[in-house]
Amino acid sequence: MSNEVELTSVILWRAVRNVSAGKSLVSLSEASQSRRIFSLEEEAVLVEYLLKASRIGFSLDTSTLKSLAYDLAIRNIKRVPDSWRTQKSAGKDWLKGFKSRHAQLSIRTPEPTSIARATAFNKTNVGPFFDKLKQLYEELSLTPERIYNSIPSPGQVRFSLLLCVHPALNG
Repeated sequence: MSNEVELTSVILWRAVRNVSAGKSLVSLSEASQSRRIFSLEEEAVLVEYLLKASRIGFSLDTSTLKSLAYDLAIRNIKRVPDSWRTQKSAGKDWLKGFKSRHAQLSIRTPEPTSIARATAFNKTNVGPFFDKLKQLYEELSLTPERIYNSIPSPGQVRFSLLLCVHPALNG
């Protein structure tokens, strides 16, 4: 039977031991809920932020997302694993779970700018970007001292992955 539902003997052994000891069995979803850092509502707000950022051209790489998750957890006084505090970033397991819970997000490898895209970089095409940026500044009441350049200097360039809106789910 364990092969039919992909259970290992260790999982079955633990279940038998727990039942024998009078403990109740907890489903995997219940167990994962108890270890979750963010509520479903908090994750929905984070996903909304990521999708909005992606739509206006500010896709985040995975390391930035993990740092953002850590900052949100700390500011909202959430219990986080010690590894998060040490690294000042959410872990790979959190990222994997977050991605699996939110299929509308996808991870992409950044590509170099094509000649066609470079030549399309003109006032007519760039204008809507700055209109959206202005709207974002107004919505968030951003002042110049709260705006930072996140582009690394040449010595800091590193390979990264971008978190983007999944094209099939782009609304």
